[in-house]
Amino acid sequence: LCEALFERIHEAEDACKDITMTQGANRKVEYKVTLSYLEIYNEKVQDLLTPKRAREEELKVLYDPKTGPTVKGLKSVEVKTWEAVNRQFEIGSEQRSVAATAMNAVSSRSHAVVQIVMHQTEIVAFINGKPKIVNRESRINLVDLAGSEKVQKSQVQGQGLKEAIGINQSLTCLGRVIDGLVKGDKHVPYRDSVLTQLLSDSLGGNSRTTMLAALSPAAINFDETVSTLRYASRARQIVNVVKVNEDPTAQLIRELQEELAQIKQAIRDGDVGEVQALGRRASTIQSARSDQEEKASEIQKMLANLQVREQVSNAQQEQREEKWAQERQIISRGHKKAVAELEEEKEEL
Repeated sequence: LCEALFERIHEAEDACKDITMTQGANRKVEYKVTLSYLEIYNEKVQDLLTPKRAREEELKVLYDPKTGPTVKGLKSVEVKTWEAVNRQFEIGSEQRSVAATAMNAVSSRSHAVVQIVMHQTEIVAFINGKPKIVNRESRINLVDLAGSEKVQKSQVQGQGLKEAIGINQSLTCLGRVIDGLVKGDKHVPYRDSVLTQLLSDSLGGNSRTTMLAALSPAAINFDETVSTLRYASRARQIVNVVKVNEDPTAQLIRELQEELAQIKQAIRDGDVGEVQALGRRASTIQSARSDQEEKASEIQKMLANLQVREQVSNAQQEQREEKWAQERQIISRGHKKAVAELEEEKEEL
């Protein structure tokens, strides 16, 4: 995946070196790829690309109207080759929380998420000498879910027991989200866990999602294998309609440029009929060009209004985040109480 991504980026950048803006099929595009690596440990987000001693106490998942769920304060590293990506994988994996259990000597004690974000900047036209720039962004979430645990089999105690409860609870929340999306419920409980909150766009947003299920061939793990297959089967039933996010003005400019390129090619080929057919649409090109200045000023006003709305939305979001933080503290206290009760039961046994 990453090797093909960077190969296509290098090919696209080489193809547009000698042009100043997008012309038909030749696109003037610049690319930037960044990578982040995090884990969700006991319902807390931890940055795996930052040394433990330099980490902030707690990273928060916030919802950005433009980019969707984001982690405030998460380190992001620019990568230009597959080797650089692999290097960051190794750095993050070394810091991931693992421990030995009766079932696995290196059991994952957290969910891990690698985010690869591609930023694309395209110059589609020049209006009054100023470039009309279109920004696009796509994100790949590579998620490694910790497996659900039966305490009787894993034989974990103390901190390990607390980790198992946190893992099982987040997987249960993920299962409820998947069921809600499959049934088409109006309210999907993304906020019930940090995992589902972070992956809300990947599950039910403008995205494509693939789940790979890791199974055990051992007969002793039959129950876990069946449970995993049922889980993956439910996720497979989610249906998302994917579309390209594109500015309407930029789309119009791109279509007009493609039409101009077709007219020029028809003239060079001497195809009179094709030129006449395209010429009937040429008047729309001139009128559209003259309207670009007005549209540009209207867009500027709209952007100013959107910025004001975004500030208000951010303030409201902060208030909601404080409320959700309080709710998570209540849930956390419930977890601690459940752990204490389980430990007391073990002692009695």
